[in-house]
Amino acid sequence: MPAWIKPVAYCEPVKRKYGRSVSWGDLIILAGNVAHWNPWALKPLALPVAVLTTGKQTLLYWGAETKWLAADKRFKDKKLESPLAAVQMGLIYVNPEGPGGSHDPLAAAEHMRLSFGRMAMNDEEIVALVAGGHTLGKAHGAQDR
Repeated sequence: MPAWIKPVAYCEPVKRKYGRSVSWGDLIILAGNVAHWNPWALKPLALPVAVLTTGKQTLLYWGAETKWLAADKRFKDKKLESPLAAVQMGLIYVNPEGPGGSHDPLAAAEHMRLSFGRMAMNDEEIVALVAGGHTLGKAHGAQDR
């Protein structure tokens, strides 16, 4: 039996209860986070337990901004400060509403190139990631709208 069967089976009642409001991807990520922050949650799954640590908070650099979603200090001459990949404070990569919530597709494309380019992705790989994530992964929630 594959190792992923038991964790997915534990997520199944939640998926059944909430249906399309939560994707399988969301549930698997949630289960991974629970296991990460509470490794003893893995005991009932009969999986090996390894205590995971993320390092000291003082070692993380989020950028010079102090306000969430700010971007006033991470850009200099239209270049994103190194080693940052997030184009706004508090985001993982890019703002899904466009830079600063502007809904500007050309500016969004520029930010995507900056952010994902830091991960050595070219335009074709960025399109595959975004299109695949939104089509197959039901990005930004799976609710009927």
